[in-house]
Formats: sequence, structure tokens, C-alpha cells
Amino acid sequence: MKMLFLMRGVPGSGKSSFLKEHIKVPGFVISPDEIRLMFSPVVLQKKSMKRQINQENDKEVFDFLHRVVVERLKQGYTTVVDATHCSASGIDYYKSFAQHFNVKCFVVEFNDYENEAEFLNLCKERDASREEFRQVGGEVIERMYKNAKTQPVPKWASVISKEEFAAMCEQSAECRVRSECGV
Repeated sequence: MKMLFLMRGVPGSGKSSFLKEHIKVPGFVISPDEIRLMFSPVVLQKKSMKRQINQENDKEVFDFLHRVVVERLKQGYTTVVDATHCSASGIDYYKSFAQHFNVKCFVVEFNDYENEAEFLNLCKERDASREEFRQVGGEVIERMYKNAKTQPVPKWASVISKEEFAAMCEQSAECRVRSECGV
């Protein structure tokens, strides 16, 4: 079955690290940050002179990302989008693609709503330990968390835990081929 997986979690929630651990076959994951770095090198913020990933090209970045997702779904490839997806509209953007290509869409939840304070502190610590240009700051993390908490995943998509996603990865044909080949 063709599937689309949308990671959902604030920066520092562990999405990218989790994907690196569980998806060993290249080419399944698409990341807006990696595309941003294709459109522009790291730049200096004007006010603080801190290095950051350039977000001035975000319209072009997301247009490109969405074109790639559509093409991959059209060809029948399972695809994982490594982005925050903290707004319902960010998830809804994929609805027409999923329906048109008869693709099951899963939103993999990384936000922890039960241990909010601990979770946010962990995300902030992880963010602070990243390369400077990948840091977003505590205020951004808190704002995105609040946004995700107040905007539930649209009903057309299925929400799964990262543990359920990991189990699906282990059961996939790609993982079995990888194991048989010793990769």
C-alpha cells in the first residue's frame, strides 16, 4: 500500500533523529530544512549576527517540496515528510494529493501533551545543543507547541505514535530487503 507519513512535532522533539535511526534506506525522507539549504546557504541574521537557515525562500521551498511529494505519490512511492506540521492547515495541504493518488496518510505524533513542561524543556535543551544555524529558540518551540495543541490533526489523516511508526518501518518490504542484503 502506498503511504504518506507526516512527522508532527516541535523543533527538538526528536523527529529527524528518530528517522535516521529507523529509516536506513536513502530517499524516503524529504525535509524542508534540507531543501532550504539547496536554495540558499546559511545566512547571518541582520539583528543578532547569528547564523541561520534562510527562510526567505519558503514559498519556493514548499512549492518544491510539494511537487516532489506529488511526483513520488504518483509513482507509488511511500514518502516521509520531516517537518513540524504543527498546524492543521499544514497537514490539510496534503489531503488532495493523498485522495487523488489513493494514498493512506499517517501523522506521526512527537509532541507530548501529558508531560508538557518536561517535554518542552527537553526540546529546548536539544535545540540549544544543535549547530547554531539549526537552532530556533525556546519562544518558537513554545509557540509551535501551543499551536499544535490547539489545532488537532484533521480527521482525514490517521494519527499514530512514533512507536507504531517504528513497527511499520520494521515490517515494510524495504526493511526486509535491507536486512536480507545486510545493509
